[in-house]
Amino acid sequence: MKRLWILCFALVTLFGFSDRVWALRLEGEAISAKIVAVEEQNGKMVEVTYNVTVVDSAGYIQGQVAGAAGGSSDYRFGDIKTIVNDEANHVYLVTFHDGKVLKLASARLVTNYSSTLFNCKVSDGTTETEVRLDSGTFKSVEFVLPESSTEKH
Repeated sequence: MKRLWILCFALVTLFGFSDRVWALRLEGEAISAKIVAVEEQNGKMVEVTYNVTVVDSAGYIQGQVAGAAGGSSDYRFGDIKTIVNDEANHVYLVTFHDGKVLKLASARLVTNYSSTLFNCKVSDGTTETEVRLDSGTFKSVEFVLPESSTEKH
């Protein structure tokens, strides 16, 4: 019986710890977004819209400017208005709040250094849920800054 209690304690500790490791932690200001993705549902590819209520403004898209020499750079979500995945041309079109537009080749979206998924909270209008989305399915992301941040841009 003692072994069973030790096993139960170990499992609770392990799963409790892993939940805290994966919990959404913010390094910057919380911002919201609208994400349009293409996902498989019932054997068909369909367009899905996510209302993101919380994502870290310190998250970033990392990529190399298309056609430019050199390495990749990071561009923070807090500075970005939209990201559009232009699959036909194999680039991400990144529009900043100041109107500047970049074309990034082989880019990836990063919300947490320990995860390859897009960590955020989404709402269906009644319930807010923490999720991890595959950013490889994203067609577009439109970031919405809080009112206090829009004065800066």
